[in-house]
Amino acid sequence: MFRREAWEKLGGFDERFYPIWFEDVDFCKRLRDCGFRVRYEPRAIAVHRGGHSIRKILLEKRQLYWYRSLLKYAFKHFHWGGSQLLCLVVILGSLQRMAMGIVLQRSFHGVPAYSAVIRLAGRYLLFGPDSKSVP
Repeated sequence: MFRREAWEKLGGFDERFYPIWFEDVDFCKRLRDCGFRVRYEPRAIAVHRGGHSIRKILLEKRQLYWYRSLLKYAFKHFHWGGSQLLCLVVILGSLQRMAMGIVLQRSFHGVPAYSAVIRLAGRYLLFGPDSKSVP
């Protein structure tokens, strides 16, 4: 929960995180940057009844959307070296996950999804988030 004045001051969620993920993390970061306090209240209980549309998105697309939002967040809030390092970590981690999927599951099912993530992180690494080559 937050004050309406905070929402209006920050202009709400950053829609560049479309279609999903990291817009809330970005909002909290911007809140703190503007001097608002962000607190965790462990006694608070919230029931989320949404999330139904996420099931309609193929797992491979969900993975690509998650990593794209992660990289957008990093390039927005991290220094240049941190963003570049994250790109390399995403590439190396995706290569490892792809290889382990092939070896352990004896399946190439994950290869297209991880290949897409590797290409995405590579484009961010080489051209940054504002390049026309980055979706």
